[in-house]
This record gives sequence, structure tokens and C-alpha cells, in this order.
Amino acid sequence: MSAGIATTVIQGSALLYERGPEDRVFLVAIRELPKTPETLPLRLLGGGKTWIQALKEVLAHPASDPLRIHTQRLAVALCLEEGHTLSSKEDPLMQTLTQIYLDWEKEQQWKGEQKGRQEGHLEGTAQGKSSAILLLLRSRGIPVPPEAETRILQCMELSLLDQWLIRAITAGSVQEVIGEEHS
Repeated sequence: MSAGIATTVIQGSALLYERGPEDRVFLVAIRELPKTPETLPLRLLGGGKTWIQALKEVLAHPASDPLRIHTQRLAVALCLEEGHTLSSKEDPLMQTLTQIYLDWEKEQQWKGEQKGRQEGHLEGTAQGKSSAILLLLRSRGIPVPPEAETRILQCMELSLLDQWLIRAITAGSVQEVIGEEHS
């Protein structure tokens, strides 16, 4: 990089250098940037107290904010990659990283619990429909071979179970319900 000529001072914190008509380079003293939402991404590139303050500002954003999500990922990756122990109570950097990591961990746990609930709900609904199909067939005196029972009980596709349940109301055999030969 060749030397340029300082042409402008921006709020005492950045210099604009021009090497050619379309070649400009900004040098920014990150720690001197004003603490505004517009400068937050740049301040996250800083170090020391500037970085810690920027991290704390990111933590104040809503959990769904893309900047917070990406910053949390980076901070957690830093903690995990560097093998940091998240136990230093005196180091402000570690306190901030610990908070980010704990927030991330809590969010991951919550997502896991939500997914588990959804899967549990789907499984419970499928089991209920499967049981209803079998009960309906048996109450109508229609024999259900073990292979057919297994297929009905293992089905997790709710729309297919709905079709089978409707067919079970008038069907004369399990084959008419699930569409396969089972004897």
C-alpha cells in the first residue's frame, strides 16, 4: 500500500486517504467512535473495553435480532475454539463472554425443548389416530392382521392417518383401509 495524503478528518476519529480517483482508504480509531447503533458493527471489531461494551450492547438487542444472533455465534465459537474456561469473575471480557455463552446455551435448550414438544405432539396425535382406526375396525368386527396393525401404529403421516380413519368407517376389510394385502 502506498502512502496517501490525509485530506479529511472525520469527527477526530478517522482519516480519509486518497491514492487515486477511485481508491480511498478509511482509517478508523474504533475506540473513539460514538456509541450509536450505526457504529456498533465496527465497534465489535475493536478490542478491550470497546469490544466488551459493544458486546454488552448486542446482548441488549432482542433475541431474534440478526446482529445479536451472529455475534453470539462468534462469541460462543471464540470461547469454544480457544478453550476458554468461563469461570473468571475478575476478567470483564470473560464475564461478557460468559453471559453471551449462557444466553446462547439457554436459547439452544429452549429450541430443543420446543422441538421435543412438537415431535411429542405429532407422535401423540398419530398414536391417537392409529388407535382410533384400530378400535373402529375391531368394533366393526374386521380382523386386523399383525402386519397391518404394525403399519397403522408406525405411521406418523397425519394426513394419511386421516384418510385411513375415514375409510375405516365404511371399509369391509383392512386392505380397503390401508390399501395393501395383509392376510
